[in-house]
Amino acid sequence: SGFNTQAIREALGGLPVVSLHWAVREQGLVLAPGNPLKINSLRDLVRRRVRVVRRQSGAGSNHLFVRLLRQAGFGIEGLRVIEPLALNETEVAEAVLDGYADAGLAIRAVAQRHGLHFLPLAEESVELVAWRRSVFEPPLQALLDITRSRRFARQAKSLGGYDLAGLGAVRYNG
Repeated sequence: SGFNTQAIREALGGLPVVSLHWAVREQGLVLAPGNPLKINSLRDLVRRRVRVVRRQSGAGSNHLFVRLLRQAGFGIEGLRVIEPLALNETEVAEAVLDGYADAGLAIRAVAQRHGLHFLPLAEESVELVAWRRSVFEPPLQALLDITRSRRFARQAKSLGGYDLAGLGAVRYNG
């Protein structure tokens, strides 16, 4: 994807690395079961001043959240953000499940695993970046073989929100 390629160029530009497509996954708002606050958009987070749990500033999902808010015409400063920040998506889900927060951004698989309502907002491409020479070495080839198995596909499907089409395709070759 363009976002990933840009990030790879900025961080690893000029190095002999390859990015392989891994999956597309759904990102969105995790909300209390049944969505009792009837949150249907990012606008609702701002207008209703609901309690939002965020990820730490360096997390990719936090960057996505900020970008989605900007696209909707809002900024982080318009949110009622609770502390502490979540260190992973499971902590986001647990904050909502425990009633400490009303909403947070996470993947569908986390919402599904915790029995939470999920409002999809974006799809993101997950990629595996490796040294170009490593792509053809037995360890990475063994990993790719596992990902091509029916068992791996069934597991991804059971998690929810993952699309494995195109897994292993080269997206960037530096």
